[in-house]
Amino acid sequence: MKKLVMFSMLFMGLSMTYAFNSCPENVDATDLVEVIKSKVDGAWNGSIETQNGLLSFTITYKVQDEIISGVINSEYGELPFSDGKVTGDSFEYSFDINEVRHTHKGKLVKADEILINYSGGPGVEGEFTMTRAAK
Repeated sequence: MKKLVMFSMLFMGLSMTYAFNSCPENVDATDLVEVIKSKVDGAWNGSIETQNGLLSFTITYKVQDEIISGVINSEYGELPFSDGKVTGDSFEYSFDINEVRHTHKGKLVKADEILINYSGGPGVEGEFTMTRAAK
């Protein structure tokens, strides 16, 4: 039992150290939206494997207050979204394709990397990584 408690305390300490060190100095929880805005705004490249092969796309994000919006661009055209929400160091938005609701839940994991967990219709879920597009 002591080992479990010690492990839990060590894990919590490391997690808090990472969280503290990954934010700019003197940032409190109310400023996390500004941190996300400054690091997420702009174009990001990603790809996912589909029934028809690899689909590459670019998502351009815009964060205003606690709202995230943007445009997904692929070989199939543009798909805007505007109902997203930023919460802490994560964000979420949804869009419809052929009357099916798709949801992306994102988290900035590195300065140039976003991890997205997605769902879209029955049994369709997974994750993909996006990297910042070259300017």
